[in-house]
Formats: sequence, structure tokens, C-alpha cells
Amino acid sequence: MAPHSKLATILDMVSLKADLRTKLYETLPHAWSQEVVRFLGALEALQVSESNLVIATLADVADYMSRLIGGVDPKGRGLAAPPMLRDPASLELPDHELYRRFRREMHTSLKRVERRRLVRGSQARRIANLVDDRIDERWTLARLATVTGWSRSHLDRVFRREMGMTVREYVARAKIRRTSDLIEGGEKIEGALLTLGYRNKTSFYQLFRRYAGVGPGEIGRRPRATTVADR
Repeated sequence: MAPHSKLATILDMVSLKADLRTKLYETLPHAWSQEVVRFLGALEALQVSESNLVIATLADVADYMSRLIGGVDPKGRGLAAPPMLRDPASLELPDHELYRRFRREMHTSLKRVERRRLVRGSQARRIANLVDDRIDERWTLARLATVTGWSRSHLDRVFRREMGMTVREYVARAKIRRTSDLIEGGEKIEGALLTLGYRNKTSFYQLFRRYAGVGPGEIGRRPRATTVADR
């Protein structure tokens, strides 16, 4: 594979993984098999000639899915990396066989993952990461509950126990942190408000002072550690 072609292929693989991660964020584990099948079809269409690149990509996907669920608990429940990824002989497999085995083993693993067995701490962190990664979107408790498959009250209760605050408070603090970053980076306050979806300037100022301890206009004049809303 020529250097340019190899680089382009790697970039395409990275893009496919990023797209899959977004899908996994937004769907429940019982729907992951379908997303994995789509991902494998797109990956196979790239016709990657180096098996080590394919295996590394598949291992990364399996690891990411495992971390979303919370790994494997002491009773063996959860999602483990497919055995084929740990087998050196996989490097010698034809491409179609490599994808077929990964698809089969992931499907088998995912069938064991039931909604009631999702690890609570992992799901709380999953929600927190989703909010942090896409903070410019409008996140409500109802919308985030659909990501876990839990009721709003159950999600809020679990999240508060694991993260030390309610979902609503976490979203507010995350937005304040992002606003602080934007203002410190030279963004005008009005621009930061629009970027994060705020329409009411007065309520935003009240919220900012509540969590950051200072007004947004004071951000550039104090050390960052005293202005972020993670105290």
C-alpha cells in the first residue's frame, strides 16, 4: 500500500470509529449489534490490506464498548474482548473470515448484556462524557434517560449517587466550564452564550455566578482555578 493511500485509509478508519462511537452513545446495548454490523460493512468496503490495522481497530472498538458497559463483573457478566483478537493466528485469516468471526463473537457477547445489568457507575460516567463531548447541544434529563434505557428518576438517582450531583446540575456546570474556556480564549460573552444555546442573558449571569463564584466579565482577571465551575 502506497504511503498516501495508507494514510488516507487510516483516516477513513478513524472516521468510521468516531461515527460508531457517536451511534453507541445514542443507542442502548441491545441495538449495538446492528451498529457493529454497519461499521464492519463500511470497514470491509475500505479493503484494508494489512490485518494488523484491522485487528487494532476492532480491538479498539471492543474495548470502547466494554468501557461503556463497565467491563466484566466478578460473575462474568458484561462485555469481554472477543478471544480472536488475542489470538496471533488471526493475523493470517482472510479478511472476510476476520470480519465474520468478530461479528459473530461480538453478537454473542452483546446478547449477554441486559439492560438491568448495566454497571451503574459506568453509565453515569457515560452520560457525563456525552454531555462534556457535546456540550453545545441541549441536554435534558428525559433525553439522557433514553441513552441509558432507564427512567428519568432512576437515572437522576444513580447519577447523583455516582457523580455527587444531579444531571441538571452537571449539565449546568459543564456549560459554565465551557463558557469560561471560551471567554478566556478571547470569545465575547454574547458569542459564548449563543454557542452554548443560552438565550436569556440575565438568567445565565445568575447561573454563572452561582457555580463559578464570579461574573463572566471577571473571568479574564482571575486565575482559572478560581473561576471554573467544578468546585
